Amino acid sequence: MILLLDQITDPHNLGAIIRSAVCLGADGIVIPRHNSAEVNHTVIKTSSGAVNYISIAKETNLTNSILFLKNNGYWIAGTDLQTTKTIFETDLKLPLALIVGSEGSGMRNNLKQQCDILVRIPMAGKIGSLNVSVSTGIFLYEIFRQKNLK
Repeated sequence: MILLLDQITDPHNLGAIIRSAVCLGADGIVIPRHNSAEVNHTVIKTSSGAVNYISIAKETNLTNSILFLKNNGYWIAGTDLQTTKTIFETDLKLPLALIVGSEGSGMRNNLKQQCDILVRIPMAGKIGSLNVSVSTGIFLYEIFRQKNLK
């Protein structure tokens, strides 16, 4: 399970995502070289040191990473508030790379077009979205849960 982070600029969100990724079995994280939070002291502290337990790659162009992953047997799943398919009705047990979009605007359209699957978290209530680190944790947990069902 590889996590691709599309323009996550808040270091607190990045740190929280890294911590969840380590706790829920992600194998690696890819972040863009530009328009992304740096792995700095704030990220290290927020991740509670989890940055030491997962490989984090910086890529100039995330499309290159997506193509590499596809060529190596990964399915590409993107997170999208507008799609009809939820994480509960999607098979997430396959070799998977998950793209999570930025705090404000979500995943960029050029990356969305590269996805094999678009999924969302079903929600109730009057607020239509979650904080990116919270939603990433939920996506990662559902992937972990499905892969560990007996």
